[in-house]
Amino acid sequence: MNIETAHLICYSPTGTTLKTLGAIARGMNLPTSQTLDLTRPPKAEISFETMKGGLTLIGVPVYAGRVAPVAAARLQEIQGDNTPAVIVTVYGNRDYDGALVELKEIAEARGFIVVAGAAFIGEHSYSSPEKPIAMGRPDAEDEHIAHQFGADIMKKLSGEPAPLKGPELPGTLPQG
Repeated sequence: MNIETAHLICYSPTGTTLKTLGAIARGMNLPTSQTLDLTRPPKAEISFETMKGGLTLIGVPVYAGRVAPVAAARLQEIQGDNTPAVIVTVYGNRDYDGALVELKEIAEARGFIVVAGAAFIGEHSYSSPEKPIAMGRPDAEDEHIAHQFGADIMKKLSGEPAPLKGPELPGTLPQG
């Protein structure tokens, strides 16, 4: 599979999901050709052109162990065309429960082929100096892990001719 660019789709109210996707894309050593931030209500119909030769990174925060409801609704407006995708959930240091599996189901229903998925920690939206919950995350170590995850994805994808198949979720890339 010849991947030339990364396309980012995210819902990122605090910026941590977008930061994580950026670190993954840098690890892939791919230019980011398009970014669609679903955080603010669209003024018009959501449009996102998926280009040939691209890999789409889809990232959302986890709310109460689920894909953020607004993110799930806005992702219904996106259509892939058998487009390879990496799915990412970002959770506030509690648990991501079934959110990664839920995001996989949403992405596949919208025409994406999930080739990898992972959950990352980000600062909780309720974090404060008085009650720090994953304060400052993703930090340098988290970004390093995301960067390495991106590099591992590219290694996996360059190992074709075997057809791409999504990993067993939850988790990250299967070894081998």
